[in-house]
Amino acid sequence: MKNRRVGGWVFWAIALLLAGSTALVVMGLIWSYGRLDQLAQIALDRITQSARIQLDQQFRAVEQDLIEEASFVEQLDSLSEPVLLERWNSLMNAPWSITSIRLANERGDEVALTREDSAWVVQRTAEGSENGPPIASASKVRRTSAPPDRVWLQDSLYDPRKDIWFGQALKDRTGDPVWSSESKGRSRADELSVSMLIRPNRGDVAYRIIVFMVRTSEALRGTLDQGDGSYTHLLLNGDGATLIQSLDTGAMRYGALLTQARWQKDHRKRLMSFRVVGEDMHAQVIPYSLNGEALQLGTVINDSRVREWQALERIGLWTTAGVLVMLTTFLWVARARHRRSEARLRKQEKRSRTQERKLAKALGERDVLDREVHHRVKNNLQVVSSLLNLQAQRIPEGPIRAEFVRGKRRIDAMALVHHKLYGMQDLRSIRLHDLFHQLAVSVAALHEPKSKTISFKVETMEIISDPDTAIELGIILCELLDNCFQHAFPYATGGHIDILAKHKGGDLFELVVKDNGKGMADDARADETKLGLEIVEALAGQLDGAFSIDNRNGVMFTVEFRMLHPLG
Repeated sequence: MKNRRVGGWVFWAIALLLAGSTALVVMGLIWSYGRLDQLAQIALDRITQSARIQLDQQFRAVEQDLIEEASFVEQLDSLSEPVLLERWNSLMNAPWSITSIRLANERGDEVALTREDSAWVVQRTAEGSENGPPIASASKVRRTSAPPDRVWLQDSLYDPRKDIWFGQALKDRTGDPVWSSESKGRSRADELSVSMLIRPNRGDVAYRIIVFMVRTSEALRGTLDQGDGSYTHLLLNGDGATLIQSLDTGAMRYGALLTQARWQKDHRKRLMSFRVVGEDMHAQVIPYSLNGEALQLGTVINDSRVREWQALERIGLWTTAGVLVMLTTFLWVARARHRRSEARLRKQEKRSRTQERKLAKALGERDVLDREVHHRVKNNLQVVSSLLNLQAQRIPEGPIRAEFVRGKRRIDAMALVHHKLYGMQDLRSIRLHDLFHQLAVSVAALHEPKSKTISFKVETMEIISDPDTAIELGIILCELLDNCFQHAFPYATGGHIDILAKHKGGDLFELVVKDNGKGMADDARADETKLGLEIVEALAGQLDGAFSIDNRNGVMFTVEFRMLHPLG
């Protein structure tokens, strides 16, 4: 019945598990048609993270060029125009993203090299002061349409100290390059400036600030347009309203989103959705910070790519649903077969229970009879003990009366064994530890007050015995304990008795009773103990065993025996 109940619970547990799994798959299918926003967000996060890494690499490359140029300028004591122009000419010929290089000092003096279409312009502001505007010098202008290895020279009257990049570099305390965007119309819409403070080597030299004007469309060309046309990136200025850079020319139609009023209104939202020219799209804008300048990195993704991912997911969900349906079918078929098997088992169990009840009744009656037998044997032995006691009272003091008393004690020991067995819960398997301990307590009580100073310990290794063997061992133990209590401890200091039972292997066992008393003399078996030890030896023979005595450090009695009726 218990196994059927467990089997039923297992079946319903599996059924509930399959039902729950099916429900989850169905919910997954429903969610897959409605969680486009989640997948788009995951795709945008992954693509945007890749874009951030690439942007960091490109901007760090520009910063490194600025740091190297600042290190060179730091070695110069003044704005040495010929040396600077020669270096800047080479520098601007390498990365075309740098549209202008400027070097200004705290008095407003400045040297600048700027690329304008096919010509380069050298600008020079000189003879300025710390608090006043710069003073114009004589102008010298030369125009050319040749490639930019020729320059256009002119003087300028503006004050570089009023530019944003100048103030940004001064405010920075880290000593690193500082980014900024100009707002006075001096730079293009897609230009950023990166400046750095150059501290003087001597106290009489003014501090200087060097700046690169960087056209982001050139600096980031090819950096972010590595996709398959399903997404694009856009770099925005700090307020998210002005377009600074469109990076993916292959997806420029998506860029129309940036000019829509909705983008201008909702650019601070984490995720936005649009529909342009019949195509559904998602976009997000996240902060992108450079040292000194807060930008916005926008990413637009075409939902068609996300739906391709969903298609694979749905195939997997439908396949899982099919497998779950098959498993459910197999489970119910197995359940039907199991129920038919259970019906047959119930009939068999019904017959078995009938037989078990008969056997249990018979065993119960046998147990009652066994207890009755032990009870009657105990009573008969007590009657015999009483008769011997009456007979002993008629005999005068002397050896004959002592023998009667010893015989009476042996009868009492046998009665005690049957009494203890009668009190056992299970008469078919006797725990020797319980039997030996109770017998030792009872024998010690018979020898009070002498036994008050004698301790004992029982260790049987959890050996279980049949009742016939237990009776024989109980009589042997009582005889050996009686001998120890009477003869082993003649002094008031008392002593200790160890009672050990152990399995020696196979069907052979061993009972050891050891005391730390005075031991036996060489003529060991005195007349008053000879009969008791002979009884022990005879009982050991009945158990197909042997009896031995070791007279070193006290006396150790050893009885080897075999179970009369082995259990199991």
